[in-house]
Amino acid sequence: MYDLFYLSAVILCFLIYAVIKIYLVTKKYRLKKERNEKYRNEVPGRLYETTILLLIKNFFQKNSIFKNVFLKNNNGNVTEIDILAVHNTGIYVLECKNYFGSLEGSINDKLWYHTNKKGIKYEFLNPVKQNEIHLAAAKKLLQKFDLPYYSIIIFSNKCKIPNITYKADNAYIIYQKELVSLIRYLTFQKHIYSNKVINKISDIIKQENIINTPK
Repeated sequence: MYDLFYLSAVILCFLIYAVIKIYLVTKKYRLKKERNEKYRNEVPGRLYETTILLLIKNFFQKNSIFKNVFLKNNNGNVTEIDILAVHNTGIYVLECKNYFGSLEGSINDKLWYHTNKKGIKYEFLNPVKQNEIHLAAAKKLLQKFDLPYYSIIIFSNKCKIPNITYKADNAYIIYQKELVSLIRYLTFQKHIYSNKVINKISDIIKQENIINTPK
């Protein structure tokens, strides 16, 4: 009787150990997969932001274009702006999306969907809503300046943007191949602000950037 009880206890302990071990291994695998997925999405995104920056940097003063700017939004949370540029014609807020394949979504959707070449579908935040938050954060920071703002959402040439109508002042959803022409057109408009004002605004952005990442 004692031997049976002892054997049952050993088996029970072994089962508990096995369950815990399986749980820990599964959790470790899941976390590793999530980290790898984040890396696959984040690194190409960062590189793409640099590509966009290099395409347009000559239209702006050297110290007035910033990549990965972290500002507080209206809720007190921190939001990241891919590219924020200051020009004599206004403030440019750029959101960069390096996607391949087809995209689905509408202006009012919370999430959009990306289907890659393998037919796998991923969700991502509506970039229109996302850049509206970025705009609000920039306007909050620079509220004492009466500035025009330009919202520009850029998609890779290798994806298909949903057929949507975005009716907002100075707001654009474009492919990368259209970017240089658009920036050239906008920055060639009448200059409203002096270089002195531009430098002052740029200094404020540098000071208020919560995480001062390299440009």
